Amino acid sequence: IGDGYTAAEMGKWQSDAQKIIDAFKADPLLAANLSKINIHRIDIASNQSGADEIDKGIYRDTAMDSQFGCYNTARLLCVDANKAFAIASQVLPADGYEQVVVIANSTRYGGSGGAVAAVSMDPSSKEVALHEIGHSAFGLADEYDYGTCNTSTEPVAGNVSRVGTRSNSKWGDLMSANTPVPTQLGTVSNGT
Repeated sequence: IGDGYTAAEMGKWQSDAQKIIDAFKADPLLAANLSKINIHRIDIASNQSGADEIDKGIYRDTAMDSQFGCYNTARLLCVDANKAFAIASQVLPADGYEQVVVIANSTRYGGSGGAVAAVSMDPSSKEVALHEIGHSAFGLADEYDYGTCNTSTEPVAGNVSRVGTRSNSKWGDLMSANTPVPTQLGTVSNGT
């Protein structure tokens, strides 16, 4: 679903949406499962073009209230998930979608994952969209730390762990026998 695209910008929205769809189709994991995936583009016009930049005091009237700077993080692009789901539900049956991706009409770098994935049209948007869909559709965690990680308990996400042994690792059965555990930077073998 596009946010911050006016009625006059529907052609731009459709082109931007196709770029993100093409990125999903080109990703090896998603490409291998395309027969199991339906992608629907939902066209909705906003009253104003762009996205809020709350960290800069800029506010726009858009369909899903996309905004940069939420939670005091400049690159964090948030949307009103309830509005996104309501729009999706107007077009698709309730069981007709599992994941909503909102594309904000902005070239500012940003994105987020959660109930709804959000991405801008920054030049890195294709990679950001794949990253955010990892959070939203697959429950993956960031593999970098903002200095706030709780290392006292095992994380829920399937792609991060405190465990440093093959036998107890969430993905131990997927590791090559040649991969040292714990894996140190630069020691990954055979792409595993």
